[in-house]
Amino acid sequence: MEANNYIIRNHVYTQEYIRNLKMTEWAVSNITNMPKSLFKYFPNTIDEVTKKNYSLEALENNTVYLQSPDKFDDIYDCSIVFDEYEYSFERLRYYAAHCGFDIIETDYWKYIYLFAQNIYDRVIKLQQEGIDLESALKNVFRICDDGTSNDETHTMFVLHMCIALKNNYNREDVWQIAFMEALHSEVSFIRETLSEKFRIACFSTSPYMNRMWASQYANNHKGFCIEYEVPEYSEEYEIIFHNLFPVIYSNVRTSVLDECLKYMEDKSDERLIENIYKYGVLTKSIDWKEQDEWRLVSPGNMLADDYNCDFFKISKVYLGNRMSKEDRKQIIDICRRKNIKYVGVIRKNDIFELTECLGLCENCSRFKLDNC
Repeated sequence: MEANNYIIRNHVYTQEYIRNLKMTEWAVSNITNMPKSLFKYFPNTIDEVTKKNYSLEALENNTVYLQSPDKFDDIYDCSIVFDEYEYSFERLRYYAAHCGFDIIETDYWKYIYLFAQNIYDRVIKLQQEGIDLESALKNVFRICDDGTSNDETHTMFVLHMCIALKNNYNREDVWQIAFMEALHSEVSFIRETLSEKFRIACFSTSPYMNRMWASQYANNHKGFCIEYEVPEYSEEYEIIFHNLFPVIYSNVRTSVLDECLKYMEDKSDERLIENIYKYGVLTKSIDWKEQDEWRLVSPGNMLADDYNCDFFKISKVYLGNRMSKEDRKQIIDICRRKNIKYVGVIRKNDIFELTECLGLCENCSRFKLDNC
C-alpha cells in the first residue's frame, strides 16, 4: 500500500478522501452497506477487579460492554497525534497575545523566558498592592469573574501555574517551569479527553478468524463468539446504526494539531470531534487489517449509563475449540434457555482454516455432556 492511503472494508482510499469524509454522510453510507451479521469474540473469564464474567452477561442480556480505549492491546489505538512542541509554541503565542505581549520570532525557549519574566514582573507589582498570587495571575491573564472571557481554559492554566510555582518555589527559573508545566497540563488534557470521552465495543465480520480465537479476545480458543444479526434500519436501532462504523486501516498517522488548538479556544467546535473519530477512534495500523473490524462508538455514556449497551439480536453462538467441558455445558444451557442456536468451531483438515462442526457438541465423544 502506498503512503497516505487508507483501507476501509478492503477498499483503498486517498488521504484527500478521508480528509473530506463527513461522519454524518459516512454513517448513512455504512447503514446501506452494512454486513448481514457482526461477530464479537468473548474470553468467558472472570474480571480480576470486579469479579464479574462480562462475557456471560453479554450472552444472558444481549448487551455489549463499551470499553475504555486505555484497556486495548494496541498502544496506538485511539491515540491522536500532534507535535507537542508545535502545540506548546502556538499556545505560548496565544497566551502572550491575550496578555498583550508580542512574539515576533520563532525562538520558543527565548520567549518562554521573556514571557515568564513579563508575567512575574506584573504579578509582583499586583502582590505589592495586596493581591494574592492566584488573583494576580487571573488579572494578568484577563480572567473575568462574570464569565465573559474564555474562563474555563484560562482558569485551569492559572491553577496549574500556581501549583507549579508552589512546588518549585526554590528554583531560580520557577516562572519558566510553571509556564511550561501549565502548557504540559493542556497537552495531557487533550490526550486524556479522548480516552475519557469515548467508549467502544469492537466487532468482526467472521467467526472463523484464527488470530482472534488465539488471542485474549477469545482466551486462546477457550471462549466463544457471538453472532449478531444486523436488522433493517429502524427507529428502535437508530442510535446504534448512527454510531457503528468500519475501522480505517492505514500505515500513516494524521496530525490533528489545528483542531486541538481550536478546541482549547472553543470546546464546542465539532471539527475536532469529527477528526478524533476519523484519525483517533476509527483509524488503526495496517497490521490489524485482517480483523476487518467494526466499532460501536459512544461519546461518554451516551449509549448506556453503565456502559452495557443493548445491541442487535443474538442469532448464534460459536463455541471455542478448546473450551472446557464445564464451560461448554454452561454456554449451551444458556443458549437452550434463550432459544439461541449454537455450534462448535473445529479445524479443517486440508487447509489452515476454521469451520463449524456439523454435529451437536452434546453428541460428540470429545465433549460428551452430562444431563444433556
